[in-house]
Amino acid sequence: MANVQKIIKTAAYDSIKKMRSFRFISAVMMVVGLVLAVTSGMDQLIGDVNEKVSIWIVPHIFSNTFFAAFYGIIICYLLSDIPYFNANELYYISRMGRKKWFMEKMLSMILSMFMFTIISFAVCVLVFVPKINFTMEWGKVIHTMAYSTNLYSYNLMNLVSPSILMNYKPITAMETCFLMVWLVSVMVGCVMFAISIWFNRTVSIVVVLMLSLLGLSEGLFFTQRWLPFLSIFTWYRISVYGETIFMDWQYPKQYVYVILIICIMCLSFFAAYRRIRHTEFDWINET
Repeated sequence: MANVQKIIKTAAYDSIKKMRSFRFISAVMMVVGLVLAVTSGMDQLIGDVNEKVSIWIVPHIFSNTFFAAFYGIIICYLLSDIPYFNANELYYISRMGRKKWFMEKMLSMILSMFMFTIISFAVCVLVFVPKINFTMEWGKVIHTMAYSTNLYSYNLMNLVSPSILMNYKPITAMETCFLMVWLVSVMVGCVMFAISIWFNRTVSIVVVLMLSLLGLSEGLFFTQRWLPFLSIFTWYRISVYGETIFMDWQYPKQYVYVILIICIMCLSFFAAYRRIRHTEFDWINET
C-alpha cells in the first residue's frame, strides 16, 4: 500500500511538473490558435442572431474534421518527449526501479492528459467570452447553425452537426466528447510509449502524425472500410458514430471505438512493460 501511495504521489507531482513545462504551455497555445481558426466567422453570426452561444458548442468543435485532425497533431507534439529518457529520468529510474518508474509514468500521463483535455474544453468556451451562455439547452445560435441553409456569407469553417442535436442531450454530448477525447489521448500516449521502447521515438512520432493526417482524408473512407478504424483521431468525433458513409456503409458506433481503445491501451501497456524490463536506456539530450 505504501508503494502504491508513493507512486500516486510521484505521478501527481510529475504531472504538475509537466503542466508547468514549455511543451505543455505551448501545446495549450496551439489549441487556442486552432480554436480561433476553426471558429472564425462565428462571432459575426452570433452578432446577427443577437444571442449568446451556449457552452455546448464544444462537442461540435471537436467533431470538426480539421479540428480533430490538427488536435491530434498537438497531442502528438505534447507527447513527443516519450519515453522520457533524459538525464533526470535516468536518475529516477535507477532510484525507483524500472517497474515503479514505468507505472508512475503511465499514471502521470493519464493525469496530465486529463488536465490537458479539461483545459482544451475550457479554451473552446473562453474564446467566445463574453458572448457565451451557460444554459441547459442547445441555444438559438447552435440551432441556427445546424438547420439554416443561408450561412455561406459567414464563411464558417466549423458547422454544427445536426446528428449531435438529434442523438444527444447537451450535457450528454459534452460528457461523451470529453470521455472520448481523454481516452484517445491516453491511448495515443500508450502507443507512442510502446513504439518508442521497441523501436525509437522518431518512429512513434511519425506513426501518430500519419494517423492524425489520415483524418483529413475522409474521401478515402469511401474506398476502404477499414480506414475509419485506422483514423484514430476520428474516434472522438461524436457526430459520426453510426452515421452513413456510403449507402449501407457506416462509421462504427461508439461502443466499438471504446472497445478498440481499451484493447489497444492494454496491448500497448503490456508490450511496453515487457520491454522496459530488458531494454538498455539511451540518454536523450533534451537541451
